[in-house]
Amino acid sequence: MTNAIASIGAAALVAALAGCGGGESLSPRDGAIAVTPDASAPTPDAGGEDAGADVPDASAPADAGAKKREVFERNPFGNVAARDNLLWDGDFEWSSAFSDQYGWINVPITSLTFTGVRVGPECRSGLKCAAVKKGGGLVGIAVTSRGQELAASVWAKPTSANASPPSCTKITALLTSNGGTDADAVLPPDADAPDASGWCHFAVIAPPRSDKPYLYLQNDTGAELVVDDAVIVRAPVEKVHTLEIRPPTQDEVAAHATLVAELAKLPRGPHDPPPNAARRAVERRGAP
Repeated sequence: MTNAIASIGAAALVAALAGCGGGESLSPRDGAIAVTPDASAPTPDAGGEDAGADVPDASAPADAGAKKREVFERNPFGNVAARDNLLWDGDFEWSSAFSDQYGWINVPITSLTFTGVRVGPECRSGLKCAAVKKGGGLVGIAVTSRGQELAASVWAKPTSANASPPSCTKITALLTSNGGTDADAVLPPDADAPDASGWCHFAVIAPPRSDKPYLYLQNDTGAELVVDDAVIVRAPVEKVHTLEIRPPTQDEVAAHATLVAELAKLPRGPHDPPPNAARRAVERRGAP
């Protein structure tokens, strides 16, 4: 009974000391409880102020310093959520220096092999995107869906290499055709300035088209332009009348005229394309 009372008393003493402030510590010694003052602990303030006000929050994370790297996930096949994309290669993932089946064309057209593919974290979807030089453009080839309104969208990121801040209004985005029977549909930007990540988004719901559509972008930002995640799909019924089709501006009409002149350089009908630079290099080295 005496030992039980002694144990209870010792436990009560430990609990009492544990609840006291002042930086005291407990250390067992020869079966007894000894109180050892903590020399590093601050002296309690006798002025009646809250002595614990300046104690840091133990649950708050420590400052790890400046960010060294950013980790993110990307699907190597691009935006797979955009099903039934009518563009041949909306994310530039299938572009290859050896490919004679081109989904994008540089403007001005000097070759049927698309150049300007970028690989890296600057892309928005997947692992590849396209870089467009200042004053240049690019056009994506698609197929149409007769009798169906089309929802077209694309993302473009202007760089800040020039003195003026990047602007989405310096980028022309058109859904156009080579035959001339379908009126151009302008893809207006969501805002005049890029979003927090530096990207401009362009979108439109276009009327049904009879000719093969082309998605054309003209870069007048004065700096390099990164383009990615282009989509043309049949418009959902609930969105057919949500966006107004505005007439093109004079600059957009001029951009269309430039594109039509460039598209006239493309061969008509089946043809054997000339060997591209990559294929010629392999042929010079000889077969393995």
